[in-house]
Amino acid sequence: MGKFLNDFSKEMNKTADIYNQSKVFSNGKFTTTYSLVLSNVKCGFWTGSQAESLVGERFKTIIDGVIIINPDLVSSITITRDSKITIDSTDYSVINADDVMFQGEVLIVGVKEKT
Repeated sequence: MGKFLNDFSKEMNKTADIYNQSKVFSNGKFTTTYSLVLSNVKCGFWTGSQAESLVGERFKTIIDGVIIINPDLVSSITITRDSKITIDSTDYSVINADDVMFQGEVLIVGVKEKT
């Protein structure tokens, strides 16, 4: 775990399930399905002003929360804007996933609650 994540170790108290989206064409129409790609990923989760302080200006009005993940835990998958993340039985759409400063030490994922 990198220095940045060490500073947040006590706040890394949530687990997330990560799903990738698939579009299936059947009976003349597209349907969206999600497949679980990684479960029980240890993470931190913040909402409100705490979350807003961790993302760029253009995302502050869009997101409902921010998830912080150790990139080593998700290195086998790609988190995209089509991904879905479930924390505490609540589903979130990914707005933006950012490898902060491209250092590979922390992945910050801005999310919006799915309605």
